[in-house]
Amino acid sequence: MKHKKYLPVMATVSAVILLAGCRGIKDTGDKESIMEKSRLLAAEDTTVESTQVMTEMETQEETTEEITIIEKKPEEVTEELTEELTEEEITEETTDEITVPEETTTWMQAVQEITENEENLWIWEEPEEVTEEVTQPAEPEPVTMSEQDQKNAQAREVAQQIADSITGNSDLEKVRQAAQIVAEYSWNAIYTTEDPDYQTAYGVLCKGVYTCAGSTRALGLVLECMGYSWSHVNENQWSHQWCSVVMDGQQGWADGMGGIADYGECPFATGGTYVDSDGQWYIIP
Repeated sequence: MKHKKYLPVMATVSAVILLAGCRGIKDTGDKESIMEKSRLLAAEDTTVESTQVMTEMETQEETTEEITIIEKKPEEVTEELTEELTEEEITEETTDEITVPEETTTWMQAVQEITENEENLWIWEEPEEVTEEVTQPAEPEPVTMSEQDQKNAQAREVAQQIADSITGNSDLEKVRQAAQIVAEYSWNAIYTTEDPDYQTAYGVLCKGVYTCAGSTRALGLVLECMGYSWSHVNENQWSHQWCSVVMDGQQGWADGMGGIADYGECPFATGGTYVDSDGQWYIIP
């Protein structure tokens, strides 16, 4: 750049000298005048050259600034690429987190291991629908009867059938007719003290076993069905037994094993005998 400053000056001076030589200048004064003009021209050329140099320098600075701006663009692109790479790294890290453990070779095996452990298995259940329940009165529970209650019920059913068949006019006639029917059941049964029902009305009326105790209870049950009150004479004793009952306003008695009944005291209470209206004798051995 320094050579460019002085070359135009030297060229200008040379030109002036050449011009002077061409004109044939003879005197020194003219030479001095010419030299002065040459200096002025050289000064002007120097100014012009300086101006040109400044212009070139400004142009270089502008070019440098432009180049600097251009050089910044790759940095921005680099930053964008860095951000994209960062997102890819994040994606890779996320993928590593959900990778199946090395011990589990497939997803199906992982699911199978979870389902086999019932404690870790949670099954979705839909919530139950809430419905208004209509409260209904509870049905009565069926009454469970014991075996003995069932036997008593069966005996009472037969006794009621006998009571419904009685057709006498007086109480004595009705009670005698009831005693005779129960005696017929006894005569058609087996006398025994071995059967567990031998002392019951069920044994006489349903099962076909009897003693004087069973015949007395069978006749008493028929009397109850007929509407009479009675009492058991010699109950639970090893002696003859019969029913005590009020008939037609009088105290009387009735024997279910003998099929007899009458007013007053029973003759069997004192070991006596009884003769009915037909002249039939009844003796207790």
